[in-house]
Amino acid sequence: MKNIIVVALTTSWKIPPAKSLIARREEVSTSEWSLDANDTVGFTEGVKSSKFVPAEISTPVAILKGHKSIVNTTVVHPNLPLIFTAGIEKSITLHSPFPSSPFTRQLSPTPQEVRQLPESEDLKESQVVDSLLLGQDPQYTDDPDEVEKDTIRLFDRFLRMEGEADPFKVRIRPTDDDRDDEMEEEVIGDR
Repeated sequence: MKNIIVVALTTSWKIPPAKSLIARREEVSTSEWSLDANDTVGFTEGVKSSKFVPAEISTPVAILKGHKSIVNTTVVHPNLPLIFTAGIEKSITLHSPFPSSPFTRQLSPTPQEVRQLPESEDLKESQVVDSLLLGQDPQYTDDPDEVEKDTIRLFDRFLRMEGEADPFKVRIRPTDDDRDDEMEEEVIGDR
């Protein structure tokens, strides 16, 4: 059987054989599942069936670096050992386990540095974000990369606002008050 590698944006994991994954998954009965109030993700065949929590693969095979900000697109070539990544920057990064081959020549190693998110915004970031919020174009200098830098500054602001929230833990769920409001609206609307 072939090795299967899964790439999720910039992190790659080697998928163990199916037998290993099945042996390591956790089966949770319906009664236990309804008592468990955490945000565990599980899979089931139906509401009254057992839930299966997949095994976690925590150690990645590789982490693809080389971007200044968030990577939002990853494309794996279907036949060649190539992975392309792109984000808010204007460049697309080509990753390969080999420095060259018949289809690529003299690839430079991907930079290993990771740009850290600045802890607080600087004056330039404030000016860029404020002008964008007011619907004005930021004032660019003769530097052709300034537009890209401003885009990165804007995304830095978003990241600081959003934090590192786990989407499974912060998803919005209706409260009882929300349901009461909906019920009142339905009753009023039916009159």
